[in-house]
Amino acid sequence: MSDIGFSFAGITSQSKNIIVVDVKRPIMPTVSPRSSQIAGKPGVYYSGFDYEPLKIKLDIAIISSTLRTDQRSIADWLKPTTTPQPLIFDDETDKTYYAVVSGDTDIKQILTYGSGTITFLCPEPFAYSAEVSQNLNTNNVVTRLGSAPALPSFTAVFSAAASEYKILHADTGKFVRVIKNFAAGDTLLIECKVARVALNGIVIMTALDLA
Repeated sequence: MSDIGFSFAGITSQSKNIIVVDVKRPIMPTVSPRSSQIAGKPGVYYSGFDYEPLKIKLDIAIISSTLRTDQRSIADWLKPTTTPQPLIFDDETDKTYYAVVSGDTDIKQILTYGSGTITFLCPEPFAYSAEVSQNLNTNNVVTRLGSAPALPSFTAVFSAAASEYKILHADTGKFVRVIKNFAAGDTLLIECKVARVALNGIVIMTALDLA
């Protein structure tokens, strides 16, 4: 039997009288290769891959003298909303999945004991860690510990005048550069996730250079 509890949408499984019997967390999302057949060529042409949504299955038990009441409370807690909700397991509290309940949630009942399976679907099939902020000076290096692609935000406060600001990926040589006449005290914000560049709160996308 598993001793792992979890929280979903900020509410713990323990508060709902749920005991997690077994957890099935894949070590990685299902991989779907992209391929196409070419006439006269053995096999297929491989053109990359896609990650499918992540499914996490929990076998649960509920022990309660008010089992039917608890089931209704659990149903109200787990019902889908317009956006995926944070899912955190007690054995990995520094990681967060964003999930919705998927499929059937039948509960088998014997007197005050109920059992069933909850399936969580994570549209973005990765676990997120807490946000990490680093203060950097000139020529400092940011080290990322995750294994999935990340879309960070950068905030630069200029201590002197400059004609450009550049962020370089040390391994690939790709970069993000903003070409502008900066003055001391200017604040530059680069938000990779939403593809937005702002100087002192004003969007300046025309100054962006990518490679």
